[in-house]
Amino acid sequence: MSGDTLETIALTFSDSGRKVTVHVGDRITLDLPENPTTGFRWSVPDLPGLDIVENMHVAGGNGIGGSGTRHISMRAVGTGLLVLHLERRQAWEPDTPPESTFLLELEIH
Repeated sequence: MSGDTLETIALTFSDSGRKVTVHVGDRITLDLPENPTTGFRWSVPDLPGLDIVENMHVAGGNGIGGSGTRHISMRAVGTGLLVLHLERRQAWEPDTPPESTFLLELEIH
């Protein structure tokens, strides 16, 4: 790890396609648009090198049934290069293409 301070790297949907360098112990937060009442939810895979600390839907200010955000908080625990690939889809339609995808390369030192 370079330096004594752990960082929090905040990412959003607009960061899809980027390569991000982090250090072991750093926290990565990811906020993605989501409206679970439509059935379209983000799937978060288990990846060696990342511990999922928090994975929850945060309701927006649009009332019941409105859109909101999928908030995912992860901690880098291993070194190496990994690809975080998330898909927003309806769970009961696994053979249809996802409505949306998020892709991020993480280089962990």
